[in-house]
Amino acid sequence: MRAMQIFRVTLNFIATAKIWNSGLYFRREGQKGISQEERILYKEAFPVVICDPSAPFNMSFRIPRIGFIELQDEAALTLKCIEKCRDGGFEEIFMTKVDSAAKYDYCVRYYFR
Repeated sequence: MRAMQIFRVTLNFIATAKIWNSGLYFRREGQKGISQEERILYKEAFPVVICDPSAPFNMSFRIPRIGFIELQDEAALTLKCIEKCRDGGFEEIFMTKVDSAAKYDYCVRYYFR
């Protein structure tokens, strides 16, 4: 696949995959996965779970549920823009200069005399 196709598949996965409800658990080939009891503990402790058993910890432990929902919404909107603009969608989203006031929730400017 081309890089843009991989990017679109990744955005689609973030935006629509049902696996986020139970958590995403990676395992290396030939390695035993995380037990069902551990999966339940992770899911009870964290709203979003992305876990690697080679160093068993949740890589998304700092992401709140509402933050992940926002990420899914933004991934879906980005995918729609890329589909609408065809080849120019990536540039429109990631290469366009954005003013700080639109980019951040809170902006402070200091003026010194």
